Amino acid sequence: MPHTRMKQTVPLPHGGMPSDSSSHETNLDWKH
Repeated sequence: MPHTRMKQTVPLPHGGMPSDSSSHETNLDWKH
């Protein structure tokens, strides 16, 4: 279940800390 793992990686920056530009970029790459 890679989906759960990804969510657990950065569940906060995903929709709680928009100031984390670095984390946001990483999330996009992962989703891709």
